[in-house]
Amino acid sequence: MRATEDIVRLWAEIADPENWREIEAASGGYIRSTPKVTGKDYRRLPWPGYVGPEYKRGGLLLMGINGGVTENIHDSLHDSNMRLNQAQSAFLQEPSASSFEALMRVNEKCIPQWPFWRKFVAGHRVPLTSISYINALAVHTVDPRSGASVGFSDIPTAVRRAIWNHGLRRFCIPQIRALNPGVIVVVGTEVARYLADALGTGRDVPRVLSLKARAPSVSEMRETWAEARRIAGI
Repeated sequence: MRATEDIVRLWAEIADPENWREIEAASGGYIRSTPKVTGKDYRRLPWPGYVGPEYKRGGLLLMGINGGVTENIHDSLHDSNMRLNQAQSAFLQEPSASSFEALMRVNEKCIPQWPFWRKFVAGHRVPLTSISYINALAVHTVDPRSGASVGFSDIPTAVRRAIWNHGLRRFCIPQIRALNPGVIVVVGTEVARYLADALGTGRDVPRVLSLKARAPSVSEMRETWAEARRIAGI
């Protein structure tokens, strides 16, 4: 997909930690836009997402919940995340179509190493270069007392709702409109419900399919991805 001015601008807004300060404050300490990786020498930046070079409007959008845990990552994953951080920093310094495409190329090398991709996507005939992939939240959730990464489901319900009301509507929904997918595969049934409410109904609203975040069955994943591929035509 061609990097339009709107997409470059939106990705730069999401990748800038300063634009998450208000949501960070509203979260009661459960969100940190640049958490330090335990035992490592870098901070994880907000991740705006990936758009494959062969992705087309009406295609397949994969949506996770938010960034993975930052503790105890192995060295090869740490190295790939460092490269992604560097590419993202370069993109933020000078957002343009060329720096966006360079960032996407680094994403292409990093994403297949991520535990999320290996658990939910690998082996289901979903070509990375033909899809787009974002998180409902581009930032990490942490325990406000210890700073350790926590799952989104471990956050109090009222705080989760406040986070979605800020994060989903400010960044995630504009991303979906810019990408204009035909189908969205959401990992996390709660996220799928929030998303469906935010998108509303209508002829131009993409189909939303969901996978359980904790323990989806093999048959559930196979059927969901088959339907998503059919809708997207890939």
